[in-house]
Amino acid sequence: MRKISIDDLENSADKTLKISFEDFIKEFNCVTPVKAEIILKSLGEFIEAKGHVSGVVKLECDLCLKEFDYKLDFDIDELYAKKSLMEEYGQELELKVLSFDKENQKVSLGLKQLVPDPWQDITARFPEGSHHTGKVTNLVDYGVFVELEPGVEGLVHISEMSWTRKLRHPSQMVH
Repeated sequence: MRKISIDDLENSADKTLKISFEDFIKEFNCVTPVKAEIILKSLGEFIEAKGHVSGVVKLECDLCLKEFDYKLDFDIDELYAKKSLMEEYGQELELKVLSFDKENQKVSLGLKQLVPDPWQDITARFPEGSHHTGKVTNLVDYGVFVELEPGVEGLVHISEMSWTRKLRHPSQMVH
């Protein structure tokens, strides 16, 4: 799977790109290949993305530390502001040089290495057994993702939501 730039989209016929792939994505623990059929269309200052993604990936519950297969099967129908995707051409960024690949004449750069790791000292800020308030960021069939602070998000597995009720879906406890 190759990366697609905004220039690729702008220089394509009708400013539209059709992307199809079926591949094991290295950033995910894929059980099956992830299959995607997506159409990108440039609409001036916006990019429209429509399509479908399916496959099976292996996830781990942060609380129970058990792995489980999660079926991806969703439609995409989104509109993105180009500026939010690329910020601005010519924008100056402070970066850290991570590595050099002289053979391929490439440099790896990083942004996150210049800010504190939100997971450093996590046990001091959120000791086991302590109580905290968080913001629900995603509701899925197997639980709820909750953000404790920017960069620190965890899963409340459906089995950890009630002592007395057998829940069929997390929406029975969280709205």
